[in-house]
Amino acid sequence: MRRSVKIKEFRKGDESPSVFCDLVGHVPEIAPDEISVCLVRNVADSLNPSSEYCVRELGGVPRPYDPKGPYGGGKPEGIGMPGGGRNDDEGIEEAGYREVLAESGIKIPSFGMELVDKYKKFILQDTKNKTQKVFWVSFGTTPPGIEVREGTGNVVQNPFYVFLAKFAWDDMPLKKIFCQRLQDGYRYGDLHPDVVRKEGLIVRFFTASKEERENLRSTLLPVEDVANELGVVELNEISAIGVFPYSHIFDKLTDSEGWYFSHVALLCKHYQTACKKLGVEPNQELVGRFEQWRQEELKKDDVLPFLKY
Repeated sequence: MRRSVKIKEFRKGDESPSVFCDLVGHVPEIAPDEISVCLVRNVADSLNPSSEYCVRELGGVPRPYDPKGPYGGGKPEGIGMPGGGRNDDEGIEEAGYREVLAESGIKIPSFGMELVDKYKKFILQDTKNKTQKVFWVSFGTTPPGIEVREGTGNVVQNPFYVFLAKFAWDDMPLKKIFCQRLQDGYRYGDLHPDVVRKEGLIVRFFTASKEERENLRSTLLPVEDVANELGVVELNEISAIGVFPYSHIFDKLTDSEGWYFSHVALLCKHYQTACKKLGVEPNQELVGRFEQWRQEELKKDDVLPFLKY
């Protein structure tokens, strides 16, 4: 449950924009009868060697890492759109191109990204610590549910920009890797065509020994191959990449465990726009499912802000 506790002092800080991209395309090997979406699995901040989220101090009281607690926590592990924060020296769209390439290895052509959504969330910036760490919290239309003692923190506006872009499956290194994994999975019985057509395929990255590399099959991919073949460079942040039938995303509206719920909702919201970009007719049953779900969400006090329009 998302909380909205009034903080003791609210001081508007600098903006810290984030950019994400809904990557869509035709992938007949995965979903021959519908459009597909390419997503990544993010590593939890508590496991990320470049971040320190396990314990943090709020109001002078150490709080254990607890993403479901009232004090929030570091970003949890989850499947969602590739993307991240904008660097100070780049524009919003430029950040989108960079993040997609770094996390998925997919190079979007110039002018290939279409802005489809923008909304705001808030994050807490620790100003007591010289490192100026920024902590992830559940988003909302009001400051986050964290009480901050005067002088210990600052609430930063975090605009979210969501782009839509089309990928060319036949020209991607990802196709070769996924097709090989499908072939191996079908051969060894690790995968079944009906399950793949319904749920897609996700390939996990890991550090492989020589023996493991020789015996590798199916849904595991050594990080060396990821870096060399796909061009994914943010291996400390991304642990897997997947291609999913778009209809599978709608199933996650009611069962989003292991997925970023807000990303699922955004993907479903922009399904019709994605279909238009790829020149196909949207599945009206999916459109109706989302609208029915959205109407129920709008009755809640903690509705996601982008569902209101």
